[in-house]
Amino acid sequence: IDPSVNVFKGYDMKKGVPIRDPEYSTRMDHLAKGICPSAMGYHNQGHDSIDKKRELVMLGTNMICMDWEPFMLPYRAGQFFVGATLNMYATPGNNGNMGQVKAYDVKTSKFKWVKDEKFSVWGGTTSTAGDLVFYGTLDGLIKAVDADNGKTLWEFKLPSGVIGHPVTYEHKGKQYVAIYYGVGGWPGVGLVFDLTDPTAGLGAVGAFKELQQYTKMGGGVMVFSL
Repeated sequence: IDPSVNVFKGYDMKKGVPIRDPEYSTRMDHLAKGICPSAMGYHNQGHDSIDKKRELVMLGTNMICMDWEPFMLPYRAGQFFVGATLNMYATPGNNGNMGQVKAYDVKTSKFKWVKDEKFSVWGGTTSTAGDLVFYGTLDGLIKAVDADNGKTLWEFKLPSGVIGHPVTYEHKGKQYVAIYYGVGGWPGVGLVFDLTDPTAGLGAVGAFKELQQYTKMGGGVMVFSL
């Protein structure tokens, strides 16, 4: 488990489930502070990739914590039904960075290398036989890093941020890398609406308040040849 995660105190190996820490749980009449990870989750929904040569799993992660205060909320069709005020912020001790790409060794349960990103890495990773790992960032970059150490070898600025994962394919003997771009979901709330309350958008405005300085809305696909 990542050392930043505090919602679990350990594991019940007989039952095969984690043991929750009540101090960082979300329940009525309890203002929980410093919950890590936030409601966005540590991993989110991005696809991971496996480097078969190195036997590593390449992960894109959220490094975001939150304060959570519940309240009673009547159900209204078509509206958010959360019943809580969320304040979200970068995981303490991570120099303000809200995302990481990590090379995880499942045999040792340790990370071989960790690469910080300013914003959450919502898209997945793609590992290639050419010793590269491709991924996109919320501030609008597609990157290729060295599978051995995570060092950036190439990057390209896209018209909008990335929440999708790269794919690679071959056509007529040439290899290509393609990626969808376009900020969406929680990170996109602050770009679409003129909001200033940090708790707005279920905490998205506070977490990603700086994103509008780095990218804008839009969507498309871009393809690169190798």
